[in-house]
Amino acid sequence: MRFLFKLDWLIALLAGVALVFAFAPMHFYWLLFISPAILYFLLIKYPAKSASLVGFFYGLGFFGIGISWVFVAIYVFGGTPAWLAVLITLLFSMVLAGFFALLAFILQQFFPAHNFAKVLVVYPALWALLEVLRSWIFTGFPWLILGHAVPGTAFAGFAPLLGPYGTSFLIVFASGLFLLAIVPSLSKGRLIARMQAANVAWLSLAIFFILAFLLKLIPWAHPVGQPLSVSLVQGNIQQSLRWDPQEVDNILTTYQSLTEGHYQSGLIVWPEAAIPLTPAEAKPLFNTLEEKLKAAHGALITGIPVSAGVSYYNAVIGLGEAKGLYMKRHLVPFGEYVPLENLLRGLIQFFNLPMSAMVPGNMSQSLITVHGLPIGVYICYEIAYDAVVRADLPEARLLITVSDDAWFGDSLAPAQHLQISQFQALATGRPLLAVGNNGISAIITPKGNLQSTIPQFMPGVLTGMVSGYEGVTPWVLMGDVPWIVLMLIALVFFYFKNKKAHQASEL
Repeated sequence: MRFLFKLDWLIALLAGVALVFAFAPMHFYWLLFISPAILYFLLIKYPAKSASLVGFFYGLGFFGIGISWVFVAIYVFGGTPAWLAVLITLLFSMVLAGFFALLAFILQQFFPAHNFAKVLVVYPALWALLEVLRSWIFTGFPWLILGHAVPGTAFAGFAPLLGPYGTSFLIVFASGLFLLAIVPSLSKGRLIARMQAANVAWLSLAIFFILAFLLKLIPWAHPVGQPLSVSLVQGNIQQSLRWDPQEVDNILTTYQSLTEGHYQSGLIVWPEAAIPLTPAEAKPLFNTLEEKLKAAHGALITGIPVSAGVSYYNAVIGLGEAKGLYMKRHLVPFGEYVPLENLLRGLIQFFNLPMSAMVPGNMSQSLITVHGLPIGVYICYEIAYDAVVRADLPEARLLITVSDDAWFGDSLAPAQHLQISQFQALATGRPLLAVGNNGISAIITPKGNLQSTIPQFMPGVLTGMVSGYEGVTPWVLMGDVPWIVLMLIALVFFYFKNKKAHQASEL
């Protein structure tokens, strides 16, 4: 029995690894069904404490591979010894794996009896609610959220309606139907009844996919005004040179050279911190750019640090026909600020990264406008935070995210980051421009599809046409709260229902 228990640890670990392949850049979407089904099948064999170990190994496989890019940032660019970088990455993965251990424990401790409600409601609700918790606690880590994997899939139509967590619920719900369909023995009753239940599960899956297809056809938003020509500039500046004072002139020359011939574009976008100077230090550059933009009636948006006393804002500023200043609202721990700074600063090189003494901007800020078009701007990691994105809607007609994923090298992170941007475009019904220092830069349609991209690790300019969109998707209007409340109510309802049934059986 102990051997089988440990074998299930290995199966759970591999199933967690497999789920990573459902996300970008692999896009094996069918694993969205298979992997959660395997986890549930493993968990129902065990009492709560043993199940939590199975859940932990599932989470360790999922996050150990899915966020392996943390090692790249800490070791390659953070100057941390390899053994310590491995240890930090492993510990972070283990902490995140704890959410799946908690899922398994709650599932088996408070809902021990297997039934249809458990596999089709309780399990999906626990999965989605723990994603909500993970996205909030300790500033949150909304990465590898199941719902973020839906752009380009049959599930895409649910995103504008339910947002990431409601979509996660439905994915795990469909996974439960799939499990009931292929494993009739999970249904109670005689063989004929079990086969009938399996047929019902297959039929339900078919109806589910038909509904998903129909939802994809709904135009939640529509274009307004004249299309805007855009030029997205990818400088591909090496991370080791980004904040080197001796490289400033070369960096600025790179961006200006790439932009030549594009000043007539309705909008030019440079990536996060493309200008490694404060606005006061960059005044001569601004004067040159403003002169060229004025002559061409063009607009330019660029990332730039803005002084805030001894600290800085990670900001985006508009030049020419682009008006306004945006300061990043949700900062990255260690990358942009150091928690417990008095204790950690200086312990290892990773805690002394360049520009890691930043302060957040206000949650409510005026939108940058380009030729009068209101634009929601997000800097790097904060595109994953729903509250930040939704704060600018429905006023924003176009979304832009500027980033610098050079920190993560040739890892899974840039593709995962782009997929999150695709989800936000899909869920909000807005086109989105993703502009990165070394890629992946992309023009994303309001349906979350990639219109065009520039590959990683090459300088270039991506041009295209986009329109501003208006209209409100249900998720933008209502947010995540209604679905969170409904899932909590469902858990409470089925907990007391199961408890009452258990008490009745003991009489």
